[in-house]
Amino acid sequence: HKHIDNNEMWEIFEQKQIDDKKIYSPIGIAKIYKDFDKNRVYMTYMESFENEKYEGVGLRLHQLAIERMSQEGLEEVKLNCEPDAFPFHYKSGFRYSENNKELEQKNKINYYERGFVPYDYIEMSLNGENLQQWKDRAEKYPIIQ
Repeated sequence: HKHIDNNEMWEIFEQKQIDDKKIYSPIGIAKIYKDFDKNRVYMTYMESFENEKYEGVGLRLHQLAIERMSQEGLEEVKLNCEPDAFPFHYKSGFRYSENNKELEQKNKINYYERGFVPYDYIEMSLNGENLQQWKDRAEKYPIIQ
């Protein structure tokens, strides 16, 4: 975990034993920005590696942002997702941010369920009932000790 001002970088590591040495390799990275003026955390970067070998790294990165949000007393998590990552974030409970609600209503379809992926980056938010489910999970199974 690295911290500069309101920016933080979190990494999840794989531990390998080679001979008598422990070697740590990153399998996931998340960068977050704590926006106290707007009462939210932005996930500014997120990437997981070796997804075939390790399932759930992306979900743990989401949870890290939610735990930090709760620790700081903030109320929302936002991200700008790449088109290919849209189904993953949607399935994880993120929805269109308020400034994209008009776009969502205009299309009048549930993108994920119909298999449609947006053509451009889209701002998504985690709040309401979906956020509460994540907060409950984080409280029951915390990552940050």
